[in-house]
Amino acid sequence: MNPYRATAAAHPNIAFIKYWGNLDHQLRLPANSSLSMNLGGLLTTTHVHFSAEFPTDTFILNRFPQSGTALNRVSSVLDAVRNIAGVSLHAEVTSQNSFPTGAGIASSASGFAALAAAAVGVPVQKVKLVGHDTARTGNSGSASASPANTSGGRAASSVVTSARASACC
Repeated sequence: MNPYRATAAAHPNIAFIKYWGNLDHQLRLPANSSLSMNLGGLLTTTHVHFSAEFPTDTFILNRFPQSGTALNRVSSVLDAVRNIAGVSLHAEVTSQNSFPTGAGIASSASGFAALAAAAVGVPVQKVKLVGHDTARTGNSGSASASPANTSGGRAASSVVTSARASACC
């Protein structure tokens, strides 16, 4: 079993009342509340693999390697996990949406929610993060990641539990 891999999934959401801007741009905290609904029939599945063999982070979205801003946003989430865990391992992140990316459905929200859940689900030096830490870590990529980290009324910690359960070889 490879303890440095995990998979998580999250649903995109549609905002009925959008948060309109960030209170804190670095943490991507929304300026005000929003009201959104998760789309249970749609899914983003993200795999994270940390390894000493990787010289840098890589990010593949819908089978296409990403660079620039997309890779930098993913690396910022991974940096938050690495800082908390006290490690410097780089990661390979592969993410797949079951719906069109960039079509007005919150693919970045579900993508960063799944990324945060999978990344904190990897037992890097036995660091365990749940709920609030997962939401905060996901928010560093997308302010809408916290709402995407829930599904059917389950708390964000349920998403982390499912990410840990799927950590595998």
